[in-house]
Amino acid sequence: MQPPLTVEGIEIAYGDQVLVKGFGLHVDAGESVALMGPSGSGKTSLLHCLVGLSRPAAGEIRIAGNPMTGVSAARRADARRGLIGTAYQTPDLLAEVNVAENVAITLLFEGAAREDALAAARRSLAAVGVEHLAERGVANLSGGEAQRVSLARALVRESMCLLVADEPTASLDGTNAVRLSDLMTGMVRERGIGAVIATHDQRVADRCDRVVELRDVTVR
Repeated sequence: MQPPLTVEGIEIAYGDQVLVKGFGLHVDAGESVALMGPSGSGKTSLLHCLVGLSRPAAGEIRIAGNPMTGVSAARRADARRGLIGTAYQTPDLLAEVNVAENVAITLLFEGAAREDALAAARRSLAAVGVEHLAERGVANLSGGEAQRVSLARALVRESMCLLVADEPTASLDGTNAVRLSDLMTGMVRERGIGAVIATHDQRVADRCDRVVELRDVTVR
């Protein structure tokens, strides 16, 4: 079985400015890796490359053996939809629909039957402990609840094998940040997927299996 993520020799540059050089990373099933580094070190740019939203200047990225470099934007998009779940600092939930519909929305857009998509959404909400919020409007959620819903949306697809999170606890207080971190890493282990979590929060990093630091355009 292919590992959730393999990265070899990645270089990210904007014009003459090199943000990341010679980056390599292997993430095993069930493993959470914290990605740390000062602002401007290239963490978000690297995550964009991992999920296929942008291309590195050099190197290779594979998600469960599927190439994310050297292939068309359409193939990267297919891999992103089928294999990767993403969570961000801002949950970006839609106010027009309820919690369950927010979690199901990507499945609905891709043509899944409404009943099947909502059933998958409720299973994902139950997995992160907020199934009771399924019919609630998102305006009535606390910050911690909204981030759990965002995580449920990231994990809703059964085929996904890699969670990519960019500062998912940055807007939370200390207690909720720890709770969400424990939930994320626990779900990764339970489902046997991989995770790369970019963070400035040492409490988040301490809950991951491994920490990788981006400093001075090289990885230590």
